[in-house]
Amino acid sequence: MRSSNKVGLVRYSKEDWNRWRETVDDRELFESSWESWVRTAEARAERLRRARLEVIWVDAEPDAMAEWCRARGYRNDSERRHQYAAEQIGNIRVH
Repeated sequence: MRSSNKVGLVRYSKEDWNRWRETVDDRELFESSWESWVRTAEARAERLRRARLEVIWVDAEPDAMAEWCRARGYRNDSERRHQYAAEQIGNIRVH
């Protein structure tokens, strides 16, 4: 089940930024710094809001995310982090 009016975005804490970069499988796609990521993420959220979507930030912890992926046999990449956020806000049903 999907809701068409809300979207979840994973929020990375500044304190965990380096750990995120160590644990993800697509680190080449990560911004070079947390501050740069914040600017990019806020711009993405604003575009989504202009498209009349409700943005819901999902706080995630890097080691917990890595375990969530490992338990499901997933790579820890952007697609799966988006899936995780969608599950957390109830945008998709877990089978």
